[in-house]
Amino acid sequence: SLFSKTPVKKRRSFMLALILLFLFSNPFLFNFTSHSWESKIANPTEIRDTFEVAIVLGGISSFDEENQLNRFSANADRILNVLPLYFDGRVKKIMLSGGSGSLDQEEKEAEELANYLEKIGVSSEDLILESNSRNTYENAAFSAAIIQERFPEGKVLLSTSSTHMPRALACFEKQGLSCLAFAVDENNKFRDFHWSHLFLPQADILHKWYWLIHEYVGFLTYKIVGYC
Repeated sequence: SLFSKTPVKKRRSFMLALILLFLFSNPFLFNFTSHSWESKIANPTEIRDTFEVAIVLGGISSFDEENQLNRFSANADRILNVLPLYFDGRVKKIMLSGGSGSLDQEEKEAEELANYLEKIGVSSEDLILESNSRNTYENAAFSAAIIQERFPEGKVLLSTSSTHMPRALACFEKQGLSCLAFAVDENNKFRDFHWSHLFLPQADILHKWYWLIHEYVGFLTYKIVGYC
């Protein structure tokens, strides 16, 4: 609109921009789209089996060196919803899979998170650290190698966000490891038909679209290169 030379083109460009902004900030449209992609959310009460290992994918926390505090992200559901299963005895061991997702960081997320979990009562003997992976493919490849060596017959639970689960589960299956999907942290509320949800734009929906498109592109890329 700013660079259009004629008033007609300016108006058309401006209207198109408004329409796109409305569509990509509309909660109902986002939820309708994400509902078809995200994995079904886990219900802990329906889990009857005992699992040898629960794999918890990274992207959960970082460590504040200055204040000596763990900083948790919105993905913290990945570990928080596994802990009750561990303390109930339905999960024997927890594998933390995640190193640094950045090329210029030395911080190992799995190691810092393990220190925190020990402080709240998780036994160090029940923690398995995979702290070298930098992406979902490496999460699967490195974790599967450890589990296939140490627990070849054990049942495995895989915990990650529902938006991320389709790609993550496909990567683990490609590595020959069968897992029960324990999806958490859903984005969509498909059955919400309140007028504000149907018509009022929300700024945070733009951010959610970013992650949904990120998973679409990631899954397609992984398929092309043979990671999943």
